[in-house]
Amino acid sequence: MKSFDELEFKYKDAIEQYDLNSAWANDIRETILSLKDPKEIVLSCLLDGLEDCFEKKIKAESYLLKNGFNENEIILLCCQYSEYCNK
Repeated sequence: MKSFDELEFKYKDAIEQYDLNSAWANDIRETILSLKDPKEIVLSCLLDGLEDCFEKKIKAESYLLKNGFNENEIILLCCQYSEYCNK
């Protein structure tokens, strides 16, 4: 398996989309769960955002799986991506 730095741009981009959208989906989910008495419009907007992020994450994951990456490699590459971003 190649490291994140060695990947072609299209795979780096898919890893980035997977990682960022996973984080955003988790953040939105936690926000929804923390609301005590949400207004319908707020909840609707958050759910739309959650759906959008989750959809993009699944699309990136499917692309990577279709191109020979397995789930463990995707997780490892996401960790490498995070390290790359924090340099």
